[in-house]
Amino acid sequence: SHLPQELVDMIIDHLYNDRKTLAQCALVSKHWVDTAYMHLCAKISPLDSPSRVPSLTTFALSLPSCPHIKRYTKNLGLYSSPRSRKKVNVSIEALSSVLENLPNLDTLTCGDVELVLQPWKTKLGSRHVKTPLRVPHVRFCKTHFTSYEVNTSALHNLLSRLKGTQTLSLTHITLEANDLSLYIPAETRASLQKLVTVDTAPHLAARRSLLRNPRELH
Repeated sequence: SHLPQELVDMIIDHLYNDRKTLAQCALVSKHWVDTAYMHLCAKISPLDSPSRVPSLTTFALSLPSCPHIKRYTKNLGLYSSPRSRKKVNVSIEALSSVLENLPNLDTLTCGDVELVLQPWKTKLGSRHVKTPLRVPHVRFCKTHFTSYEVNTSALHNLLSRLKGTQTLSLTHITLEANDLSLYIPAETRASLQKLVTVDTAPHLAARRSLLRNPRELH
C-alpha cells in the first residue's frame, strides 16, 4: 500500500541537508517532487559551478524554464569560486533579471564578487524591470562595486532597484565617499530597519542619519 502524502513529506523533510538524496527522491515519483525541490531550491549558489565557467547571465536566461527554483528559492548566494584567482564579475542587469524571477526570495548574499554596471556586455541588454524586486535582507561581504560617481555606483544602482529592504549588511567593504548615506537611496532608507557594518570605511557617525532608530546600528 502507498504511504500517505503527509508521511512521505515528513520523511523527505528530514533529508533537508542531504542534496544528493533529495535529488534522487525527486526522480522517484511525481508525488515526491515538490517536497524534494522545496529543500533543493531553498538556497542556491549559481556561480559555484565546478564543471564550467560561472555565468549569472546564463542562469538568468534559464530561470523561466525552472519553475521549482522560481517557487521555492529563499536564499540566493553569489560567491567567487575558491578556484578562481580573481573576483567574479556580477552584472547588475543579470542580477536584476534573476531577482525578477525569484518572487519569494528572502535573502541576497554577495561574497567576494565584483558588482558591475555593464549592460552592453550582457545578452539581457539594458531593460526596464517590470516587477518590483523585493528582497528583505541584503548582505555584502568583500564585495567590490564599480563606481564612476557616487550616485552611479553599482551599490547605489542595485539598492535603487530593490524594494522593501529591511536589513543591509556591509562587511569588509571599502567605499570611496566617507558618507555612506550617499550610496543608499531615499526609498531604501525609508524601509531600512537594521544596518550592519563590519570593517567598512564609513564611520558610525556617518551612518546615524540612515535609520530612524540609531540603536539598530551594528
